[in-house]
Amino acid sequence: MADGSYDVGSSPVNSGGRSRSGPDRNAVKFALEDRAEDLFRQAWDDPEKSTGKDWRARSSSARSMVMRGAKRGQWFDHKAALSGDILDFFAVELCGLNKANDDFPRVLREA
Repeated sequence: MADGSYDVGSSPVNSGGRSRSGPDRNAVKFALEDRAEDLFRQAWDDPEKSTGKDWRARSSSARSMVMRGAKRGQWFDHKAALSGDILDFFAVELCGLNKANDDFPRVLREA
């Protein structure tokens, strides 16, 4: 399972959070969280209901994403036993990776 933790030693982002050559992890994460509804629809199409804290994919109720609150962008695919934050969602659903840490620099660039 993706756990939302990233090996920053292998990414272009140093331990101070500043980018050596590329986008900043936190800035990208916040930007993706702002577009959570669009990303959900891009990857999973329209939700069953677009009201409420959690959205579930119409095609499979085993897929969900938190849309409100501190955990905005957290997603789950219970059938595939995958979950993580919005960066993992982007990596899995839009980059075809198993988790963001598989190729974190690519995830940051593409996001």
